[in-house]
Amino acid sequence: MMTGTLSVVMGGAGVVLLLVGLIGGGFTFSGSVMPTVGRAPRVACFAVGSVLLLLALFFGLADIGSKIPQAQAQTSDPGSPSDPGVSAAPAPFVASVLVPAGQGALIYSNPLSTAPTVGQANSGVLINLFCSVQGEYVVNSQNVGSTLWYRTETGYIPDVNLNTGTNQSVTAGC
Repeated sequence: MMTGTLSVVMGGAGVVLLLVGLIGGGFTFSGSVMPTVGRAPRVACFAVGSVLLLLALFFGLADIGSKIPQAQAQTSDPGSPSDPGVSAAPAPFVASVLVPAGQGALIYSNPLSTAPTVGQANSGVLINLFCSVQGEYVVNSQNVGSTLWYRTETGYIPDVNLNTGTNQSVTAGC
């Protein structure tokens, strides 16, 4: 609040001094008569008035900028709400990657085996599953097939490459 008042006072004084510098005085302002001044005082009034007006603009903009809400940093949990009035997303389901030892399960950008791969998870690694979606039918190395896919931190992985303890979805739908 103090900065706002200071910028108004400095801006008002700056405008009056700019008028004196530009016109040379000889005008009435709020009942006060500004006397006519010579060349040297006009230049000084113009310079000081300009500086005061620029400072008033700077402080005024700084005051406005301090009232703009700042964006909050995104947390590492993609499901965490920024508004405390919004209920939190369910915690991810943790599953282990189930592929032959020494191999990895591919993670895709979409629930299609033809989609670009965005990562790979090695056998036995624990992976967070955030939601499920029906996608392309895929078959794993044990000839088990399914259309169930899960969204992870980086992309989508087929259910047939995971040990979730069931053939049904263990998360909410995406």
